[in-house]
Amino acid sequence: MRMDIERSSAPAGPWGTEVATRPRYQPTQPMPGNGYAAEPAPTGDWKRYLATVSRHKWPVIIITLIGTALGVLGTRFLGREYAAKAILWVERGQLNRQDERDLIQSEVSAQTLDAPGWVQVITSNAVLDSVVRRLRLYIAPKLPEDAPAVASVEPGENLVPGVYRLVMAGDGRTFELDREDGSLVQKGTVGDTIGTAAGFTWLPNPSVLTPNRKIEFSVSSSYEAAQSLAKILRVRMDEGSSFLVIQLKGQDPARVAQTVNAIAARAVTVAAEMKRLRFSQLAGILGEQYDHARQTLDTAENNLRAYRIRTAGAIGAHT
Repeated sequence: MRMDIERSSAPAGPWGTEVATRPRYQPTQPMPGNGYAAEPAPTGDWKRYLATVSRHKWPVIIITLIGTALGVLGTRFLGREYAAKAILWVERGQLNRQDERDLIQSEVSAQTLDAPGWVQVITSNAVLDSVVRRLRLYIAPKLPEDAPAVASVEPGENLVPGVYRLVMAGDGRTFELDREDGSLVQKGTVGDTIGTAAGFTWLPNPSVLTPNRKIEFSVSSSYEAAQSLAKILRVRMDEGSSFLVIQLKGQDPARVAQTVNAIAARAVTVAAEMKRLRFSQLAGILGEQYDHARQTLDTAENNLRAYRIRTAGAIGAHT
């Protein structure tokens, strides 16, 4: 498009003839349609984004590569953690005006545990100690694949808790049992009972004792294992709620799920035993009250019978 200056003469004024100028536009190429040039279409957002990325492509590429590398390193060195959860429905007693007249219902409602009470039941030794002994949680291998090899470890009365490492020789015939600090505990041949000097007995299957194999595991008493389990166990029950939530996290998914299921099953068993004991005690109390009421009734009937005999003789004498 070319722009020219168009001149025009104006009438003479007091200072002479005036010249007025105005721009005149002339298109260098014919315009389609009505002769007016069409405005370009607005650029989309994604085009602007692409243009921005293309201008700063090297910083974007470097940041992307660094983030990918950090993610790969994180998956390599950070351990995976799994969580298992169990939800139990708990029967809760509700005392109302009608329950005040019913002795049995009032006793049951008065003896029903509240939310903190149920949390203490789950974390008590009655539940956790049984689970630890049943699942042998006092033995913790460092690697999950070593769990079958250490399944036969039996702690004794003189157990020395700690971390132990079994190292097989290159010929696959001899072994060494060391503590975490590297001190030697036992040296022997395949087929010997392992760990007698540390207070536990272990007779693994010879097929798992392959040459140059290292098995690291920790051994503790059942009480210490139960206390450790109570620290990582999460038990929650809101006030006024009837649902008890049990949650546990760990690196072995099968072991975590098995532990939570065992705790839930043991909690149900303990709750049933508590309920049975509660009703047994209540039955004993009601039995004593029944005997007392029966004796009182018999005494009252005897007194009434004697009174009737006395009064009948006095009435006959007057007549």
